[in-house]
Amino acid sequence: HYPIATHFWNMFLAHFGISWSMPFNIRDAYTSWSSMEVRKSIRKIWIMIPAWFFWVIWNERNMKYFDGVSTPICKLKASCLVNLFSWANFSL
Repeated sequence: HYPIATHFWNMFLAHFGISWSMPFNIRDAYTSWSSMEVRKSIRKIWIMIPAWFFWVIWNERNMKYFDGVSTPICKLKASCLVNLFSWANFSL
């Protein structure tokens, strides 16, 4: 429910055309996300999204907290999408 996290979840949901209510904790979010029925063609990327998402948010939080640096949300979103799809293509 962190504002940057909300932007990211909404981006992924809109990208895949999914409607989803945010659970109250990480365990429920992961369980709900991984049990969703999605097309086989996007399943591999779909499974990567929560781990990638948590890593990006954690990394951004640490940069802001420890270095006082904050990445603009539009740059963060673009970087996230590019890297996620690059991971997915690498693992195919």
